[in-house]
Amino acid sequence: MTLDEAQALFWQAITWPTGIEDFWLQATEATRLAFEQTFAGSPEHGARARLQVYAEAYFYHLAEVLRSQFPVTAWIAGEPRFHNVLTDYVLSCPSLAPDIRRYGSRFVSYLAHHTIAEHQPGIDQVAAIEWAIVACLDARNQPILRPRALAETPIVDWPALRFTPAEATWLGESVLPFAELARGQRTNVTSPAAPIPRLAEPEYVLVFRKGLDVRHRSLSALEARPLRVAFVGGSLAEICEAAAQETEDPALSAQVARWLEQWVEDELFADLGDGAGREALTDPRPTP
Repeated sequence: MTLDEAQALFWQAITWPTGIEDFWLQATEATRLAFEQTFAGSPEHGARARLQVYAEAYFYHLAEVLRSQFPVTAWIAGEPRFHNVLTDYVLSCPSLAPDIRRYGSRFVSYLAHHTIAEHQPGIDQVAAIEWAIVACLDARNQPILRPRALAETPIVDWPALRFTPAEATWLGESVLPFAELARGQRTNVTSPAAPIPRLAEPEYVLVFRKGLDVRHRSLSALEARPLRVAFVGGSLAEICEAAAQETEDPALSAQVARWLEQWVEDELFADLGDGAGREALTDPRPTP
């Protein structure tokens, strides 16, 4: 057996959803023979028992990665419910890539269809925010739009000006109060015993990276609508129109200008000449 074949057999065995013993029972005679010829046992522990150690380590390592990436989700779910979710996920969704940080990429969609979403509606949206934090931290460095670039743009060109969101940005919503829950988890408040009530209106959450620091903040619907238009390539004129749909405030133009100043300060947009190659992180839900 070649090294590649041995590694493939090892991987198949330790990732078998129901354990090494069941893998052995389900294997063909040829696979069992290859297993016996490849993996050594000892008087105290046979080959299958020794590989079971690796299989259990594989599970717990993946589970700890998820716990570290979804701390608020875990806090909301509580123990042992979150442990059960992790067990279900690892069994249903084996790791597919060498980069273990990407293992949680399917966790949000998995949660949405898991029974825990029935117990705690909105928990998948909380997980989506936390995954956005991971994604923003890992996003590539790129030239960022600076205030000077806007200042150098002729006023006559401003209405047609379009922005490209930086890769390290994400905008979504949650029917649970994410900012409040994140504070509870961070300050070690006891996990809620009962399901958390849904908000009367969704909370809009912006995740962004400023320098090397990933941050998040809640937005009003008034700010979220125009920012989503900006994130999908709308012109500044269209951004203003989107804001106008939310209010008839005569001071709206000044408010949009303040938002734009804040968005640029938060480094939400790529430099005007760096709009290629972005993997969208914005929430796919429609504009509110």
